[in-house]
Amino acid sequence: PYGYGRRTSEGNREQISREGEKSQRKKEKEKETEEGGREGKGRGDRESLEMSTFSGDETAPFFGFLGAAAALVFSCMGAAYGTAKSGVGVASMGVMRPELVMKSIVPVVMAGVLGIYGLIIAVIISTGINPKAKSYYLFDGYAHLSSGLACGLAGLSAGMAIGIVGDAGVRLTNQFMASLSLSLSFSFSHFVIYPIPLV
Repeated sequence: PYGYGRRTSEGNREQISREGEKSQRKKEKEKETEEGGREGKGRGDRESLEMSTFSGDETAPFFGFLGAAAALVFSCMGAAYGTAKSGVGVASMGVMRPELVMKSIVPVVMAGVLGIYGLIIAVIISTGINPKAKSYYLFDGYAHLSSGLACGLAGLSAGMAIGIVGDAGVRLTNQFMASLSLSLSFSFSHFVIYPIPLV
């Protein structure tokens, strides 16, 4: 009986120690959660303080950046179409008259410059959007959107015009030079000399 009582007392001690460890772990977890909550609250306070420094309308930068994107995208679309369309004519000129390729490359250069115009306008618009340094309202956003659309659509239409006219001009120049060389070769082959009348 004495040994049995000793064993039961030892078992009770082990159980008490286990319960103490569990309670200690529980307290540590509660302490960690409290600290995490305090950190999250402090972070939220800092974020709310940072958001409070935002001056102007919160939706206005959306329209401003949309204008910058429109200027860049539409201008690059016009530049790409103009380069591709006039580049086909330059390629045909390179097959028929290789010495005239550099003279026919002007439409390609003119079309490529349109993309640079759109890039410049996009950079100007994006650098002007800084609500924390300067108040940015819906008026500014609409103004940047309209200016970006104006630049982008103008670049798109100009690129289409440059491509179509450049391709047709290069092809007609190729045909004219071919017909001119053919007529000159035909005239010299028959030794035809036309007298120039003196007026």
